[in-house]
Amino acid sequence: MAGHAPERLPFSRLGRYEVRAKIAEGGMALLYLGRSTDANRPIVALKVIRPEYARNLEFVAMFLDEAKLTSRLDHPSIVKIYEQASQDGNLFIAMELLFGQSLVAVWEASEKRGPRLTPEVVAFIGARVADGLHHAHELKDERGVPQHVVHRDINPSNIFVTYGGQVKIIDFGLAKAVDRLTSTMAGVVKGKLAYLAPEQITGPNVDRRTDIFALGTTLWELTVGRRLFKAPNDAETMRNVREASVPDPRSIVPSFPQALAKILMRALARDREARYATAEELAKELDAYVMTGGRIINPATLLDIMTNLFPGERDRDASWFDELQLPIRTVPLAPISLMSTELVSQVSKLPSEESSLDAAAAIEPTEAQATLPTVSSALETGPSPELLDSRASPVEPSMGEAPAGVPRGPLALLSPGEIAMFAALALLVVAAIMTAVFTSWR
Repeated sequence: MAGHAPERLPFSRLGRYEVRAKIAEGGMALLYLGRSTDANRPIVALKVIRPEYARNLEFVAMFLDEAKLTSRLDHPSIVKIYEQASQDGNLFIAMELLFGQSLVAVWEASEKRGPRLTPEVVAFIGARVADGLHHAHELKDERGVPQHVVHRDINPSNIFVTYGGQVKIIDFGLAKAVDRLTSTMAGVVKGKLAYLAPEQITGPNVDRRTDIFALGTTLWELTVGRRLFKAPNDAETMRNVREASVPDPRSIVPSFPQALAKILMRALARDREARYATAEELAKELDAYVMTGGRIINPATLLDIMTNLFPGERDRDASWFDELQLPIRTVPLAPISLMSTELVSQVSKLPSEESSLDAAAAIEPTEAQATLPTVSSALETGPSPELLDSRASPVEPSMGEAPAGVPRGPLALLSPGEIAMFAALALLVVAAIMTAVFTSWR
């Protein structure tokens, strides 16, 4: 965190990346901030398998599974994997670094400080997650063979909202694909219990509709404002999931939108055959519901909401990057288009009471919060609280557009001193040319 002595790092370089700081750690891996020699992605996240697990073939295989799978996924709603490599026994993945908050942190902030996220905003977020899931579910290998990818762990802590207003799915480490090098052992449940689908409790056969159920649970909780299956103990939670007795949201919130309630109840059907057949179908119905609200909900809306809920984060992040001698302008904190690569640095806390029987690549929140600064969008002040309830957001700048005061093009990668040096050299060249011209004229 800004103002604290940097932690001693176990290595200074990993492949083409200079390791600058530790970000966080999880059950299987540690996360570092890396600086690449590639100008197209100068700042990345480096996910490094823990040394104590590097000799465990099962853990290494799981790590390779995640990298091999997610490196083939290319969608705006899925965190981007750049490469996997090994150096001096350190196996690592270079990935997109995201600036923002987990959806559970956004939910908790809105519940604590208000106003709550509107059903339309939650539906928009859900539609973007469904878009990303459909892309993963449709993944094929080089020969065109479907890979039958299932995330298996969709929940509010594995969904991120960036300060630029983008929605990202993280951690495909529990995904199931045909070419996985490891398989789920009998009796081992993967994922957070309260967000499992019934078939994850009753048997090993899961498919894309399992993710649809988990997303339905997430959206139900965010719109109703209470937990759906979570109970005081794991056994009761698993029983609730297995029975999948889902109350109609309107029985709890009388003003709950009928169209959205219908969507959620279908996504949460205990019988998989009664659910949406694809996440794409779910996304379309969520988007159709959002459009009936009469207000424009888009990434710029989320940008304003994030600014309102987490004010002043950008300055703290800039201070931290300055301490690491990483000029903040090399990091696209400003609003950018949905198709651009964006960065997130804080991994927010998970619900403290949540149980997870497999946290292979999850970030442990305590370490993340103790190590990282918080970050913000490019806006200095947030909109009024009424934004979440009544007004549409301004249009987001188009791709490549930078906010006022931020250098554009190649100059964005130069420090003020470097720019001044080049300006001085340019003046010297001009002076030399003028002197030569004047001398030849005489």
